[in-house]
Amino acid sequence: MVEHFNIHPIDVHKVFTPTVCATHNYITRNKLEEQMDINFSIPGMQVVVYGHSGSGKTTIVKSYLSRNNIKSITTKCETSTRYNDIISDGFDQLNAFVPERRTHSRSSQWTSSLKREYKGIQAQLSNTQTSSQTETDIRIIPPQLTSSRLAKMMGASQLV
Repeated sequence: MVEHFNIHPIDVHKVFTPTVCATHNYITRNKLEEQMDINFSIPGMQVVVYGHSGSGKTTIVKSYLSRNNIKSITTKCETSTRYNDIISDGFDQLNAFVPERRTHSRSSQWTSSLKREYKGIQAQLSNTQTSSQTETDIRIIPPQLTSSRLAKMMGASQLV
C-alpha cells in the first residue's frame, strides 16, 4: 500500500532565503519568543537583538511582530551606522512634520445706527467700528531630533 501526501511545491527561492526573511520555513523559537512577549509588554522597553549575520535576527522579530499585529519601523545597522543615523532614519520613516508657523487671528465688528423722523424730516446716524489682531508664532530654533521625541512620536503612532 502506497500513501500519497498532499505536497504543494514551493519555489526554491521562497525556502532558501539568504537575503530576505524566511516565511515558508520559519521554525518557532519558543524561549526567545516568550522573552519577546515579556519585553514587548513593558512600556518604553528597548529591545536590542544582536547576533551573527544570517542567524535569523530579523526573521524572528518580523515573524513575532506579524503574528502579534504590531506595527513597526526597522533600521538596518552596519559598521558605519552612527546613533544620529538611526534617529534620523526613524524620523524619516515616521514621515513626521512639525509646524513651523502658527497664526492666530481675531476680528470683531460693531455696527450701530439710530434712525429718527420728525415732521417729515428723516435723520440717521450710523457708526461702524472694526478691529483686527493677528499673531504669528515662528520657531526660533528648528525642532531637535532626539531619541526622546522619536519615542514619543512612535508611541503616538503605536509603533515599535
